[in-house]
Amino acid sequence: MEAVATDFGIKEALEQLGVKDINEGTSTGSNHFSNGDIIESYSPVDGKLIGKVKSTTRADYDKVMDASTSAFKTWRDVPAPQRGEIVRQFSNKLRDLKEPLGKLVSYEMGKSLQEGYGEVQEMIDICDFAVGLSRQLNGQTIPSERPGHVMREQWHPIGVVGIISAFNFPVAVWSWNSMLAWICGDVCIWKPSEKAPLCSLACQFIVNEVFQENDVPEGVSCLVNGDYKIGELMTKDDRVPLVSATGSTRMGKIVAQTVGARLGRCLLELGGNNAIIMTESAELETVLPGAVFGAVGTAGQRCTSTRRLIIHESIYDKVKENLISAYKQIKIGNPLDENNHMGPLIDEESVQTYLAAIQKAKDSAPMAGSDFVKEVSTDSTHQWDKESRLWNIPSPSQGREGYYEELPPVKYKLVAFDFGVKYNILRSMRQQGFDITVVNSRTSAEEVLALNPDGIFLSNGPGDPAALDYIHAEVKKLLGKKPIFGICLGHQILTHAFGGTTYKLKFGHRGGNQPVKDLRNGKVSITAQNHGFATDPDSLPDDVEITHINLNDQTVEGFRHKTYPAFSVQYHPEAAPGPNDAKYFFEEFAALIEANK
Repeated sequence: MEAVATDFGIKEALEQLGVKDINEGTSTGSNHFSNGDIIESYSPVDGKLIGKVKSTTRADYDKVMDASTSAFKTWRDVPAPQRGEIVRQFSNKLRDLKEPLGKLVSYEMGKSLQEGYGEVQEMIDICDFAVGLSRQLNGQTIPSERPGHVMREQWHPIGVVGIISAFNFPVAVWSWNSMLAWICGDVCIWKPSEKAPLCSLACQFIVNEVFQENDVPEGVSCLVNGDYKIGELMTKDDRVPLVSATGSTRMGKIVAQTVGARLGRCLLELGGNNAIIMTESAELETVLPGAVFGAVGTAGQRCTSTRRLIIHESIYDKVKENLISAYKQIKIGNPLDENNHMGPLIDEESVQTYLAAIQKAKDSAPMAGSDFVKEVSTDSTHQWDKESRLWNIPSPSQGREGYYEELPPVKYKLVAFDFGVKYNILRSMRQQGFDITVVNSRTSAEEVLALNPDGIFLSNGPGDPAALDYIHAEVKKLLGKKPIFGICLGHQILTHAFGGTTYKLKFGHRGGNQPVKDLRNGKVSITAQNHGFATDPDSLPDDVEITHINLNDQTVEGFRHKTYPAFSVQYHPEAAPGPNDAKYFFEEFAALIEANK
């Protein structure tokens, strides 16, 4: 530690907290020991070594568990208000040591100094909350039908609580769990992140001082340090009935499966994906600073970081300009310097992961101008023979005796272009009496006609329809030869085959809540959609009639040719948003084929 630590009082903070150059990473309270490998804690602020911690071995863990299970038998008998009083004393110690502990949090983890202080304040707040609860652990008296008799409900402590915390909140998460567990009569074993071990030691030293003053038995607050293998000991241990784990979703799945396999209980606080929704009436002077801070605070290293902004299109441009301006004002640097807004990532591995993500985004092909159809289309021509029967609930009163409705006999031969086709479209086609031959996106018009189909289907799929000129050309050759029906990308391809154009939507249509009006009868349906391009209505020739429009933005949702037997729909009639409001398209296609035989 050099300039940064010296200038911002880190050396003094470590001395106040009792953190040494080399520390025993295992503790049952006043007893500190360890026999494992050394964990070196380097500050992400300046890359300097802060201190070393000896990790916990299996033998060390067993010693901790013995102390903890023994302490539980004593601690559970201490009256809850007395346990609350001890927590109150701990909160007072935290108030006295808020500055040094906050500095250590900032220096070892990298979050801003104000956030470091804020995390310690969260510890204090949960203490105050727990103190109040310690006098509210009430049961109830339940009246009995027996004379002179009542039943009583009483809450009992669960035992040893295992706590696994993440680096991004190196002290607060532990306190949220421990303070509540202690006032309930439970004992705790804490496995902190190996990326911030010194913060855990500092907390343990503070707790131990309070516990010694109150003759709390050894083992009520325990500490184990190490990598994921130490956490595994806890999750697999039948003596730990409850494990509270904070971290990634990946980690949470492992913990849940392991603890669940032994019928233990889990409390999981895992990775998030927060969005901020900005309506057209949003007060930007309030929401914009919140969005920016949510993204840059702690360098985005927390589950509550802003991941997405969902912005009303009427204010999109203004929000974008203001965000660019705000980000230009962000000061990145030493988080202990309160003039800076953003500190570093926790370690070099995180930096490399971040840079790799940026590079992956840069290397990703843009949607506009990209042909993704060639990557998802079938390799070879084949018959659709998968399960296509309609499933239903048996109802004798309605004449439904089984779980499936029998498929109708085959009436029409269909060639379906696979541009990334959804299987439920093919199921719906078979339910309408189609025998379906699926062909590759590069199949020529001549090859399609050689199959002698009654109709041709253009499927949904990914990418920019304007990039599929080789498909446009073949579909154009098929116009007037056979009835044609298109869905989603198929609709857009038909646009180009008619001589029209498509454009990229500023905001794509996603989800099952898009209102579409059928201009032929005025009926409005709620539809399922998933597309980022749309047909330009002004580009369509006069012999094409628009039949459906989106009521949100007036985009084209369906059309038909006045001369050729061809029509299409932009949304997904097979997706059942209605649930069956849009199924009529398949019937219309069958009727079109009948009319053109």
